[in-house]
Amino acid sequence: MRIARQGLMRILAIQHDAADPPGAVSEIAEKLGHTMDVLRMDRGDVIPREHHADVLLSFGGGVCLSDPDFVRPDWVEAEQKLMRWFIGNDRKVLGICQGAQVLALSLGATVYRNRGPEVGWHPVRRIAELPGAASVFPQEFVGFHWHRDTFSLPAGATGLFASEATENQGFAIGDRVYGLQFHLEATPRTVEIFLAVSPLWRTPSAFVQTETQLMDGIQDFLPAQKALLEDFFSRFLSDQDAPRDSV
Repeated sequence: MRIARQGLMRILAIQHDAADPPGAVSEIAEKLGHTMDVLRMDRGDVIPREHHADVLLSFGGGVCLSDPDFVRPDWVEAEQKLMRWFIGNDRKVLGICQGAQVLALSLGATVYRNRGPEVGWHPVRRIAELPGAASVFPQEFVGFHWHRDTFSLPAGATGLFASEATENQGFAIGDRVYGLQFHLEATPRTVEIFLAVSPLWRTPSAFVQTETQLMDGIQDFLPAQKALLEDFFSRFLSDQDAPRDSV
């Protein structure tokens, strides 16, 4: 797929652990000529109270956000504050997997344990008219999943997607803020790393696939998912509605 160049955007990405990098998002941002700085929570980087970037991205991770007795690392609250600052200053925010859960928390929603883990290549369906960049998603597509927690919808949010295992697979606040539970950023390396470091795929569940199914999906489903990411992300980064008061 040919990706059109556009006005350059400044991107700040939050990576929560070594196993969950920005993945294909980095490739696309570089191809489009955008600049991206990455804050690494696994390396002790500090989340600022505000930032000059036009776009904030937040990716997956292994921190449990559904257990009220679990002591969350300090960055969870700091990240929520930064997300609210970006939203309040009319900037764009995209959260993926755990990033979507943190985004939901920042907007007053809850994160809770799903009825079972969802691991592998599973169909996702649209449940609403999709705003802005999300309008590129078809009525149904296969996405890559790796999670056991899920989120409620924030007040004022539009629920975008659902799967058989998970009621809320995505939401939007207007056309500038998106949370996606599935791993739209996945690459072949993502699947390989998750298999190596995460025990979740060994959990008995109707929605957990085998190692063979997970690896086969790289050829069967990943090319179409990456094409969706390219279309969605390039539109999301369009400068047509860039922040009005970038500093």
